[in-house]
Amino acid sequence: MHARNSTVVALEHYILLTILVAGCRGDADPLAPVALPAAVAVGASPTATGHIAFVSNRDGGNFEIYSMNPDGSNQTNLTNDPRADFQPAWSTDGSKIAFSRVEDDGTQHVWVMNADGTGQHQVGNANGGEPGFSPDGTRIVFTGFTTAFTDFQIHVMNADGTGDVAITSGEGGGSSPSWSPDGTWIVFGSNREKLVGRHFGLWLVRPDGSDLNPLTTMSGVEFIGRWSPDGTRIVFTHNAQEIWVMNRDGTDLKRINNAQSYQNLGGFSPDGQHIVFDSGHRAAKKPAIVYVMDADGSNAVQLTNGLAYDGNSTWGR
Repeated sequence: MHARNSTVVALEHYILLTILVAGCRGDADPLAPVALPAAVAVGASPTATGHIAFVSNRDGGNFEIYSMNPDGSNQTNLTNDPRADFQPAWSTDGSKIAFSRVEDDGTQHVWVMNADGTGQHQVGNANGGEPGFSPDGTRIVFTGFTTAFTDFQIHVMNADGTGDVAITSGEGGGSSPSWSPDGTWIVFGSNREKLVGRHFGLWLVRPDGSDLNPLTTMSGVEFIGRWSPDGTRIVFTHNAQEIWVMNRDGTDLKRINNAQSYQNLGGFSPDGQHIVFDSGHRAAKKPAIVYVMDADGSNAVQLTNGLAYDGNSTWGR
């Protein structure tokens, strides 16, 4: 029972800010998934290539990592493990997936596997998750946290788990890191600058921990920032209901979809033409659905059926 409870807590950490935002809005009740078109191919665009990884509990309630084609076909369980697996992140070349796994004792670690699910192995010993590869695949950024989920900081380690270093510290911490395509910056979420109440915004930091500076100053909560493949734009969630895009320096902010129920951002397709995201209930045990839309927010397409939790989506080559 302890392990199962820890599993749920660990997964719900990924959408913890959604719950905080709901409290700020006075809206604590679960929201149903939005009504979007039924699953079809992602238009006729020949650029919708690669694979999408996502998390689902469709097979008996345990959270596993799946992959599928960008049109929603060939949905395949990659992890097939009795422990909970979530927060997948592709290497730049699409050959590997880093992910989080919750052990039987409730601890959580970063693991890596091949794109087809083979070669699963733990990297490093830190309690943490939300991993992401550096562009050259030699390092991994992740969120390290205490077992009680009371302190979250951004860490960087070598891809084999050695050389683990925390690059943030202090009040406000950090979570949901993402490495820029040129390898020079990491964007992450933090509430270290409380501009409006407990404002949670996006920050930038160098991989060595230098040049820490705020990126967004909107009223509300901005988190889960993801880079465009060319590194010129960052797409992010605002108040867990809207998806916005901006230049890498924080200018030219644009909302690219209307306010919806809970949304978790997956990020850009490898060619930058599409964005994958999931939307549904806030609670990890409730249904969520994976969608794909054009990079300007148009032509949203439903890829999973909403009969289980399908979320934590991310797009790789």
